[in-house]
Amino acid sequence: MSRISDNVGGVEATSTPKAILDRSMPHRMLSGTICVLALALTCGTASAGFAAVHRYDGTYRGSSSLVRGRGYVCAASDLSRSLVIAKGGFDYPFQIDPLKTRQVPVRISLNGSFTAHLEYGTGGEESDYIPDEVTITGHIIGPTLRATASDMNCSRDILLRRN
Repeated sequence: MSRISDNVGGVEATSTPKAILDRSMPHRMLSGTICVLALALTCGTASAGFAAVHRYDGTYRGSSSLVRGRGYVCAASDLSRSLVIAKGGFDYPFQIDPLKTRQVPVRISLNGSFTAHLEYGTGGEESDYIPDEVTITGHIIGPTLRATASDMNCSRDILLRRN
């Protein structure tokens, strides 16, 4: 029960709350069914996306050809390359120089495309330290992975096929 009072005129009103409508069994079943369907659709969409990314999983083999740069910094002009894609991603081993390789984490989107960046520093001493970044862009169409991996000195074209 609630009470409303107006002190000016001495008027007072009272009201009784209306009874809450009793929900019938069919109404409860309908609400439950809608909730279950909403949950199933959400899970189905998530699992469909999950399965779509995993369709690229496997071992890819091929070559990595140097298209820009040369010498000691860029390593060999043609390298055999093997990548294992698992759970929709892979680590690309980018050779900074013959003594250093950095693993670049790459995630594949639902349409098979990918772009990844990794910042690193070159040189060992403060006087010759130079910040740099490697960028990997590419896509997977069918069994073929095509990509480009580049930093300020070198650029490689990568062509791999799933076994």
